Amino acid sequence: MTRLLTGLELSVSSARMVQICRERHVWRLVGSVEVPFAPGTLDMSNRSRNIQEPEQFLHAIRGAMKKMNGKVGRVGLSLPSEIIKIAVHSWDELPRSAERIHEMIAWKEKSLLPFPVEKARTSFFRLNGMRPGKESLLVAVGSEEIIRDYEARLRSLRVEPEIVQPSAMNHLNFYSGHLPASGVHGFLGVLDDYFAFFVFEGKNLIFYRGKRKHPLPGRFLQEIAMTIQLYQDENPGKSIGTLYIQSQTPLPDDFHSELSRECDFQTDGLDETMIIADGSGLKNARLIASFASAIGAAQSLKES
Repeated sequence: MTRLLTGLELSVSSARMVQICRERHVWRLVGSVEVPFAPGTLDMSNRSRNIQEPEQFLHAIRGAMKKMNGKVGRVGLSLPSEIIKIAVHSWDELPRSAERIHEMIAWKEKSLLPFPVEKARTSFFRLNGMRPGKESLLVAVGSEEIIRDYEARLRSLRVEPEIVQPSAMNHLNFYSGHLPASGVHGFLGVLDDYFAFFVFEGKNLIFYRGKRKHPLPGRFLQEIAMTIQLYQDENPGKSIGTLYIQSQTPLPDDFHSELSRECDFQTDGLDETMIIADGSGLKNARLIASFASAIGAAQSLKES
């Protein structure tokens, strides 16, 4: 029997849920649904619990579950990148103990956290070749209290959030296998209220910055251009060949042309229908793109 994997992305405005499966080395989108939250249901804060109206929250999640083709049990969960900080840190040497590494990450972030360091939840991914002579990690840091509240609400519906990651990481996860294996290239992931900018040299991450998305298109574009300039200032001699732009929501018609004026490299995009087959057979790239973070969350379960 084909194993269904479920992904759930939560944002301030809606819950996006998907079920996917892998058949003959090809991913297939079996089902997808977006259920809006009533206004005021969530408040995206990294200081205090986000779920302001628990019953409204649970009502939306139940609605999403009813529209899935298979039973919803274990899920990969995407939480808003606004509430889980992503950063890159380097040390001369890292201990072997994962517990000790988690402690080092939390203390590294101590002065920047809006909550006591003892109440931080951390995760990390080892990076190769980012800084010569250093051991580097891509880390995610969030409030244990906030994350546990989400987990507890979902468990009350018999939904087990097995892997929890920031939406920006799951969004990248969906596309990462189709990025070039060589050369210097960038990935700009645009979510509902956040953008994440990654630069890779081959398969190795060499730069990351993320920020809340400004509601004004002009300011949003300006902030992306400033982030790209920061990369160029920190990495002279490593010019980006192509910037891949993938957005969960439609971008302004002139976005690519306006960004090209600010940058000296070409922009491109990946075809979502070449990454996963839409169960409807319509090859709807825009539909798939809108669920990319939820799909990436589901894909994170494949090794668990």
